[in-house]
Amino acid sequence: MSQHTSGSSDKAIGFSTAFGIAAVLSAVAMAVFGIQYLGGTSSAQVAGSAAFAGAMVFAMLSVFALQWWDR
Repeated sequence: MSQHTSGSSDKAIGFSTAFGIAAVLSAVAMAVFGIQYLGGTSSAQVAGSAAFAGAMVFAMLSVFALQWWDR
């Protein structure tokens, strides 16, 4: 690392970004399934719940990746 970096390694930034993108995509899927559920599709509730769980897990992993490699 050069002295101009913030202290995070490239690996931490890469993993954190990948997990962050996955979290955003899961949140978008959650919104789509929520709209479908409001339209009357009953199976969309289960899919929306899974997308919510995915968004939470990927967001947690994104923060964890930054903290793990920044120590």
